[in-house]
Order: sequence, then C-alpha cells, then structure tokens
Amino acid sequence: MHYDKAILLMRNPYDSMLADFKRRKTKSHVGMIDPPFFKRKKTEWKTFASEYLNTWFKIGTSWLKFTGPLYILQYERLKANTREELEKLLRFLNVTITEKQLRCALANKKGPFKRPTQQIDFEIFDDEMKTMIDGYWTRLEREISRFRNRHIM
Repeated sequence: MHYDKAILLMRNPYDSMLADFKRRKTKSHVGMIDPPFFKRKKTEWKTFASEYLNTWFKIGTSWLKFTGPLYILQYERLKANTREELEKLLRFLNVTITEKQLRCALANKKGPFKRPTQQIDFEIFDDEMKTMIDGYWTRLEREISRFRNRHIM
C-alpha cells in the first residue's frame, strides 16, 4: 500500500499496555479485570508486558521510517487539549471543517466505547516492569526526537 501521509498515534505505554491486556483477556473493548487477577497471574501479566512493549516499540520506530509526511500525535495530549490537537491534525491533513462540525466532534468525544476507570489499590507494575517500560519509553522518545530533528513537523 502507498500512503501520502501518515498519523502515528502514540499512547503512554503503561496505559496502553493495561488497556490492551484488559481487551485481550475480556475479549471486549470495555471489559474489566478483577484486580486480584494481576497478583494471581503475575507471570502471565509480566510475559504479556514484555511481549507488548517489544511490539509497541517496533510499531513506533517502524513508522518513523515512513518517507512521507508523518504526524506524531500523543494520545494524552489529544485527550487533554482535544480542540487544539484536532485543529493541528486537520491542518496536517489539509482538511477544513466548520466551527459547527468542530463543536460537534468536541461535544461527542466521550461515548459508550470507553472502559470505565478502574480503581486498583495496589501497584500492578513492579520495579522490574517499571524499569523495562521506562527503558522502552525513553528509547522511543529518543527516536522520536531524532526524527523531529530531521523533519519539519
């Protein structure tokens, strides 16, 4: 396939990994996991984390090799500053929408396809996992910085 432009939507690996683990275990995009599961199935959780991070990193770095214009959008920024980030994205795509359409998008940014926030009263990421996650995250941020230094965004 040939793409003229691409958007790389990156999410914090802690949140991204946890969301994907829940999705896979429950076979639902809104499914929840009983928190003690993480203690009972610690080996399964840690194995998933290792495999997931490797894939997360490879996806991120592979898109940095894209030869066309690439827009890197951080999921957390999109959530926190939806209007500003959406306007930047639309400019990148060279898409014009009306103020009414933009207000409609902003008014409907939350919908039924979101997993409720789950309170977990213990740390599901042990020190070994945090070191691994932070290492991958730091490496990817370094690669993104190099990419941005080579390209005008």
